[in-house]
Amino acid sequence: MKDFSYYKPSTVSEAVALLAASGENRPLSGGMTLLPTMKMRLASPTAIVDLAALPGLTANHGRWRQRDHRRDDDT
Repeated sequence: MKDFSYYKPSTVSEAVALLAASGENRPLSGGMTLLPTMKMRLASPTAIVDLAALPGLTANHGRWRQRDHRRDDDT
């Protein structure tokens, strides 16, 4: 496995900036197969950006979205 940088951003905007910094940076979240793929040398990102602990994000069918804190009756 090639050396890589690991980032754990504290804001969504920081995560977006890290991912946009290089086309070789990859997001990491629960249920991903990135690490096994890297071990098999099928992927070799320069950096991994951990999204799991980001406030304001939730996983929905494998895609991350910003949480909407409004209740249904607020719309």
